[in-house]
Amino acid sequence: MVSQPPVMDEAQTSARSADGGGEQPAAPRRARTPLRQILHELRWRLILPVGLITGLLWTVLIGQALLTATPNTVLQLVAGLLPVTAGILLGRRIQQHVGWHAALLGLITTLAALLGLGGLALLVGPQPALVMLMMLAVLTLMPFPAFGMITSASGEARRRQLREELARRGGRLERPGKVRSLDDLRSLSLPQLGGYVSELFRRHDFKLHDYRFEKDRLDLRFTYEDEPWLVRVTTAEKVKPGLAVELSQRMKEEGVRKGVVITSMDFQESATRWAKDKPIVLIDGATLLSMDEKLA
Repeated sequence: MVSQPPVMDEAQTSARSADGGGEQPAAPRRARTPLRQILHELRWRLILPVGLITGLLWTVLIGQALLTATPNTVLQLVAGLLPVTAGILLGRRIQQHVGWHAALLGLITTLAALLGLGGLALLVGPQPALVMLMMLAVLTLMPFPAFGMITSASGEARRRQLREELARRGGRLERPGKVRSLDDLRSLSLPQLGGYVSELFRRHDFKLHDYRFEKDRLDLRFTYEDEPWLVRVTTAEKVKPGLAVELSQRMKEEGVRKGVVITSMDFQESATRWAKDKPIVLIDGATLLSMDEKLA
């Protein structure tokens, strides 16, 4: 057991050397996707029917709301929400060429509405209100479906990225609640202990960059004063030297010079002896709690 907090260790000072002294070549630009390929990859079976139905339905709703003797405010509200709602629902299913899909959805919706208004003009004759509705269709149906789709697609992309990141990490850190005693600390699950450790190290001016759950342990990757640290967390009792040995091997593979093994329980004496002359700090539950109490 090492009672000294890891922030007391001396930080590494590294010098970077430049190669050749000349300017580095610029990274090659990403080739643009050909227009023909984009048009082929667009989901026409989605945007065409959705755009047509939205435009025609908007025409019916807004016509009923404004062209009758007593305007219906409910229908006006539904007609106003319809274009954005269509874009939001469709945006959840679009993963590529979002801008193209959004622009075409707005265009198709507008053309469908103008077509519907033109048919209505043939039935009832030209009226000033229809001209106003045509102008309203161009002003509202071009941007609003596109706005709804872009907003929805962006949100769905972020949620998808979070799900993939969570799957890669094998889990997520959890808030442990208030830890007042050693018994509270030892009752934490591994995700809760990881959250407790990450917050404690953050208060010691460490920056968390990544983490990954592996079986019954958790590896946290920090930097402190621009130096990388690898912190291994476990809830195991009487931790053997093997956990620190594995961490030492990983540190050598990744070129990390500072490591910490943390358990909410305690270490075997053999683990303490092994780490005595290694660049790895062992922190048991009592030491971890004392680090927290010093910052309280």
